[in-house]
Amino acid sequence: MRYLLALVFVATFASSARAAADDDGPTWDDDGWTLIGEDVVDLVEDEVTIARDDSTWDKVAIVAIGDDVTIKALEVQRAGKSDKRQRAAIGERLTDGSRTRIIELTGKRRAIEKVRLQYKKHKLDGATRVQVYAR
Repeated sequence: MRYLLALVFVATFASSARAAADDDGPTWDDDGWTLIGEDVVDLVEDEVTIARDDSTWDKVAIVAIGDDVTIKALEVQRAGKSDKRQRAAIGERLTDGSRTRIIELTGKRRAIEKVRLQYKKHKLDGATRVQVYAR
């Protein structure tokens, strides 16, 4: 009976670890993602201008490099004739090298013109950069 319980425990633990490895998780892995812009974190709000090219995207994620920062919200301004913006409440504290949840963009795949971020720095004298990745 003990052997059976131990086997069930090991199988459950292995299954959980495998499921966690399938998600990008809190530590960022840029495999399959493209860095489309970055900026140094100022006080409470920033705008990251994206170098426009022929690439189109349907997902974005924000990555913090340096000190902790809480991403409160983001707004994605998509390129094109009609000014389409998508706003998302984030509310996530990021540590060095971690990312926000993946934001699915609505509508057709299109180029991104700007990403506006609202955030809170946790160290006023700290150096933090935010990177915008898309795929």
